[in-house]
Amino acid sequence: FPLALKQRANIMTLSELFLILITLSVQCSGIPTVRQIRSKQATDANESPFTFIMFVVNGFIQITYSVLTQQFALFVAGMCGTVLGLFYLFTFYRFSNLAQQKQITQTLTASFMLGGLFYSMQSMLAWSITFVTQIMGFIASLSGVALMASPLAVLRTVIKHENSMYIPRSTAVTGTISSIAWLWYGFKQHDIFIWSPQVPAIVSCVVQLFLLVKYPSKSKQSPTSKTSKTSKKATTKMPTNAHIL
Repeated sequence: FPLALKQRANIMTLSELFLILITLSVQCSGIPTVRQIRSKQATDANESPFTFIMFVVNGFIQITYSVLTQQFALFVAGMCGTVLGLFYLFTFYRFSNLAQQKQITQTLTASFMLGGLFYSMQSMLAWSITFVTQIMGFIASLSGVALMASPLAVLRTVIKHENSMYIPRSTAVTGTISSIAWLWYGFKQHDIFIWSPQVPAIVSCVVQLFLLVKYPSKSKQSPTSKTSKTSKKATTKMPTNAHIL
């Protein structure tokens, strides 16, 4: 843990504290989904683990970039995102089907293989700290956009079924506020790799909010309830003795 980052922690401003808290609220928005998965002991076939995967991947990238640029708020956000992301991902993986487990395994393996390749190239080619920081900043920008846009992975399902139950409402709301806050922070720090990904992130959150309004969430009916409703309809349609007479 670099000494300069420790010193930055001692002089953390109120704006940085607000950034950490609002980012934590976005990261905690996955808790209701995880609780629902644990209560059902299963994931829905249409649910995508991509958001939880990006929590982990984006967290690792944020930690690396924050150490290079000595930005304490970004470091804390990355640490929280990584820890919560691992918890979410473990729960999702535990109760998911084989296709979802395969997607998680393949995506994480590819991500960490690319990370290992990057660090190997950096060591062999002896890149300067400035160059490494710029590359990590660019990667952090892409991963940040992917994280905020990850709920749109179920966009086709939402439109097809006209049901926004697969888009976390809390993530869309807190994500919008968080992206605006990080946009302001990036301008303040003159860091293009922080403020630039917030623009598409805000657009993504607005699209999610639009879908939540256009297609209200509808809880899926269980087969038992459907059967009971069908039997009720059949009962009401049967002729009574009065009609027969």
